[in-house]
Amino acid sequence: MTAPMQEAVVRGPHAAGFWQRATAWSLDALVPGLLALVLSWPLLAPALARLEAVTDAGLHELASAMAEALHAQIGGSAGLADLPLLLLPPTLQAAARLSPAVWAALWPPLLAFVVLLVAWFGGFEASRAQASPGKRLLGLRVTGADGDRLGLGQALVRQLAGSLSWATLNLGHLMALAGPEHRALHDRLARTRVVAAR
Repeated sequence: MTAPMQEAVVRGPHAAGFWQRATAWSLDALVPGLLALVLSWPLLAPALARLEAVTDAGLHELASAMAEALHAQIGGSAGLADLPLLLLPPTLQAAARLSPAVWAALWPPLLAFVVLLVAWFGGFEASRAQASPGKRLLGLRVTGADGDRLGLGQALVRQLAGSLSWATLNLGHLMALAGPEHRALHDRLARTRVVAAR
């Protein structure tokens, strides 16, 4: 880090902490989340109906397999050690049938949610306020590494880089726990900071 950058960190706005950022994100996710459900409902409703039918059939099949395994156990034709083996194939078969139905129900709202989040955060963070409504509520704003306002391109890059923070099972987000700058992985990649009033 160069001397001017160190000075900016020490003398500039206070870096926002991890929990402030997490709270602001949670507040912000409510609106895009609800919009994603509404927009994806035409695809989601039939997928949920199929999922319910497959789940009912899978649970019925699993219950039958368990009953057969217990009957074999009580009748003495199988040992106690064989019980998990008797249950395994039907369970795997039921899971294999459920997997496409679960994916069919999940992808429409997830895709809509991701697109809306990128637009929501990118647009608000590039705005004059430099913050999404949740961040503004908590007195936070997003700046470039030098303290300047983000352009729309940099704000969108920050959001897309955020997918790497999610892809690392939130390890990228946990980097914001480390001070003094409290920058997450996507902040480092996009050369941004989240700052708060002291």
